[in-house]
Amino acid sequence: METLNYHHLYYFWTVCKEGGFTKASQKMRLSQSAVSEQVSKLEATFGQKLITRTTRSFELTEAGGTALKFAETIFSAGTELMDFMKHRQSFKKQNIRIGALGSLSRNLQAKFLAPILDREDVQFSVTVGDSKRLIKLLRDHALDIVLSTFSATEEESSELYTHLLTHSPLCLVSSKSLKIKKTDKVEDILSHNRIFLPSSSLESRSDFDHYIESNDIQMNIAGELDDIALLRILALTGKGLVVIPLLGVVNDIATGSLVVVHEFKSIKQRFYAITRQKKFPNPIINDLVRSFR
Repeated sequence: METLNYHHLYYFWTVCKEGGFTKASQKMRLSQSAVSEQVSKLEATFGQKLITRTTRSFELTEAGGTALKFAETIFSAGTELMDFMKHRQSFKKQNIRIGALGSLSRNLQAKFLAPILDREDVQFSVTVGDSKRLIKLLRDHALDIVLSTFSATEEESSELYTHLLTHSPLCLVSSKSLKIKKTDKVEDILSHNRIFLPSSSLESRSDFDHYIESNDIQMNIAGELDDIALLRILALTGKGLVVIPLLGVVNDIATGSLVVVHEFKSIKQRFYAITRQKKFPNPIINDLVRSFR
């Protein structure tokens, strides 16, 4: 029985991952012709064309798309196996690499990290960035988990798994110094005061916009921000009212620094943890996700 040459498959996988023969050859420090030759040998083994080459780009054939899916599974599992065995054999601290969306609530991040803050056998790193960058790092095995306000897309769901951590209603908050009357209609409050809104980086923003349009509310929008922490600070300054997930200001409400003027109970912001679909799940990551719920 003819066996698969995994070296040839690895060359093919790298070409697909890097987006072409030129970048793949640069990464592997080989000539482009050498990389092309290895892929051609794989095609000869399968008896099918995997890549349709053009002068400027390449396209996967149907067989190539199938081969890529198998290659992703094989080499991702290999990377996970190496990580798993190294952790089992090492007495060093386990390093948990966490990605966090820049707009994410600091309260949520602190709560997520709480179970490992006192653990001597764990160290962690937090990388802050936009969703596109963090998901790429996760898919490239440079991160173990990503905390986000969005779930993985349908396209990403074949290799990534989305865990719902929690949800929090949107609310309208103000500094107590503004002395907003809660008895006033929320429509009037939104119309007659400066309002700071979360940007579309929050999944719940579209639901809020639908609420505003459905109720024909004219808002006095002072600004839109993609950072929950900055929205909180603006609320504390008393320069206007802020629409924000309750989770982002729960401590300030408890101390009386901020007041909930209105809670949009039907509009909820969901918070997610995104991980790779793993053959060997990291037990610490699993514990962090479970303990948050």
